[in-house]
Amino acid sequence: MAKKILVVEDNLEIAEVYEIVLADEGYEVTIRLTGETGLNEALASQYDLILLDVMLPGMNGISILKELRKNPQTAQTPVYMLTALGQDTIKKQAHDAGAIEVLVKSTFTPDQIVEKVNAVLGSAQ
Repeated sequence: MAKKILVVEDNLEIAEVYEIVLADEGYEVTIRLTGETGLNEALASQYDLILLDVMLPGMNGISILKELRKNPQTAQTPVYMLTALGQDTIKKQAHDAGAIEVLVKSTFTPDQIVEKVNAVLGSAQ
């Protein structure tokens, strides 16, 4: 059974690129475009990993991550934070909230995102 990844990213084009490269690796990918729909999806279904944008409409990624860590079902789910901003304060907030790592979108290619995901999940199967 394929491992499941939730991508919460408000830029549909970026989300679809992640979906394509991750699906090519054999992962099952779900996309949500707002903070609230992302949080609801993460709590409603079991995911093996979450790619979570920091800046989202409705609810920011740091707030979502804090909510995920409070819930026993999602407390241990690995989360990579995605951001267009490489600010140290954002990185610290994300790390303190329980993110594995903060990935600055402009410095990581989609293939490098796949490598990060594979490093945590091993493989899609």
